[in-house]
Amino acid sequence: MPATHISRSVHIAASPEDVFGRISDFKQWPSWSPWLVLEPETKLTFAEDGNSYEWEGELIGAGRIIKIASSVSERLECQLVISKPWKSVSEVVFELKAVDGGTEVTWIMNGKLPLVMFWMKRMMETLVGMDYVRGLTMLKDVCETGEIPSSIEALGEEKFSGRSYVGVSTDCKISEIGEKMGADFQKIEPWVNEQKLDASNPPFSIYEKWNMSKSDVRYSVGVPVPEVPAELPEGFISGKIPEGKIFVIKHTGPYRHLGNAWSLGMILSRNKKFRPRKGAYPFELYVSDPRKTDEKDLVVHICFPMV
Repeated sequence: MPATHISRSVHIAASPEDVFGRISDFKQWPSWSPWLVLEPETKLTFAEDGNSYEWEGELIGAGRIIKIASSVSERLECQLVISKPWKSVSEVVFELKAVDGGTEVTWIMNGKLPLVMFWMKRMMETLVGMDYVRGLTMLKDVCETGEIPSSIEALGEEKFSGRSYVGVSTDCKISEIGEKMGADFQKIEPWVNEQKLDASNPPFSIYEKWNMSKSDVRYSVGVPVPEVPAELPEGFISGKIPEGKIFVIKHTGPYRHLGNAWSLGMILSRNKKFRPRKGAYPFELYVSDPRKTDEKDLVVHICFPMV
């Protein structure tokens, strides 16, 4: 059976004792679990001794996690048993280390995929790794501030009118998206101000390539234009998002938590709650202006073109 290994880390401005208290108490997991946040209605059953819990959801499947061993404020070892959508058993470990007045938390999983899924090994490691990053980001927020400023809502099917745009395109690693995209919007901002475009039409980003096994992505950031100018600045591109039906996920909160909305859209698609349109790229609409809006109130619509 193909062996898998995932490891992701984050620095949290809290003591190892505080962080350990969060992760060792399974009843606190719903607040920061990257899977439970996607389906709050998931049925949870906690053992009376607090050493395990079971979950069963329509979207996120079913399974059980059991504490195996722990060293207070340093390490928590668990066994993860998944029964749906496939059967697997994995070792899950949290390692905590006091660093720079806070705690470095490393979340590790060692497991095996069913033999028939050998071809998904790299993709699964990337996907679960991204889930771990989402979970650690939420854990960091809840440990540091007591809350997680992120909410997601499936708005469902909408009609998109289509729009022409001008922008720039970038190839990078998935981990570099935030930094690169911020620089790209700064690059086009002077041109947008010069053109005096209608500010009521929000800017957006389109994801044209997303290679999970290699962690490569190609995206374009753009602003809607009533008509594409005959001449554009060097390095700029133009294009059009076609009209049609879209399935919309609304995210409210800082951009660092946008992965929650993307993950909800993907899991709804996998569970056939909507049918993606082949050859059409998903995109983000930035409904709120980050220059004028507190990050906890930022609204982004994740849009999936539908059949």
